[in-house]
Amino acid sequence: MRKLTWVLSLLVIVFCQVGFAASWEDNKDISGGLSANGDSVIVADKNGNAAAIWQDSGSGKIVTSYRPVGGLWSPIESLGAGEPNPDISADENGNLRAVWVQTGGVNIQTATRSFGGSWSGASTITAGNTNADHVNVEIVSNSGYAAVVWTSLPGANNVVRAATWDGAAWTINNLNIPTDIIVDGASDPIVHVLPTGEVIAAYIGEDTGTNIRDVYYTNGNY
Repeated sequence: MRKLTWVLSLLVIVFCQVGFAASWEDNKDISGGLSANGDSVIVADKNGNAAAIWQDSGSGKIVTSYRPVGGLWSPIESLGAGEPNPDISADENGNLRAVWVQTGGVNIQTATRSFGGSWSGASTITAGNTNADHVNVEIVSNSGYAAVVWTSLPGANNVVRAATWDGAAWTINNLNIPTDIIVDGASDPIVHVLPTGEVIAAYIGEDTGTNIRDVYYTNGNY
């Protein structure tokens, strides 16, 4: 009985390793031969439709490409001038929202694409930032909610700023960072939006007493 159990377990392991092994397609250049800069981001909806975003270093433009499930990557589209490391989010229904720091580090820009549609023109979420960086976005479909976080350097230390979209307007706030925590250029804030309207943000901060870099989080509601 023990031998039978062992053999069955081994067959299950082999089946899982063989039957469910990832099958990767050949690599494809979706950047159109242009030179990419910074980090690229790829997202997919629940059905497998995908979109990618990055900065083209030659033109300084934020560009994107879209791939419907089972289809081919589209020619790249320019969303506007921007710094490296843009971000993009897809909701459950395939709608997209892109965010990036406009060239100069002052304005946070965004554009949207409804499922099956085209990209909107760029619009400004907020202006008046200083050396804005590390922008991150997430959206949910059932409510139209969106949230964006990024760092800005108004003084000696960075702050983490957040923008929330309720379907009609943006609300901008600074996160309540403790006075003994330093947020530097490597804080990498991220945000998550729940369908209920709760927003959770996290960032890396340095404790001025211990000089230890920890992950901190905060949450809020629409």
